[in-house]
Amino acid sequence: MYKGGYLVIEDGSGKGYTYRIKDNTATGNPASGKIRIELYEQIKANLSDDTDMTITPSLWNDVVVA
Repeated sequence: MYKGGYLVIEDGSGKGYTYRIKDNTATGNPASGKIRIELYEQIKANLSDDTDMTITPSLWNDVVVA
C-alpha cells in the first residue's frame, strides 16, 4: 500500500528526515494498527517513543494503465 511512498519524521529526534519506502505489510484494512516498513536506507537518527511520523503513499498508488 505504501511502496514507493515516504516516511517523514515530523517531531522529536530525527525531525526533518525523509525516507523512501521500499516495501511494507500495510493493506487496505488497517484494523491491527501494526505494519512493517522496509526503507531504502538506514534511519540516521535515534527515534524514541515520542517521535511523530507521517507516512505518505506513492503518488502512483492505484494508477490504472488504460
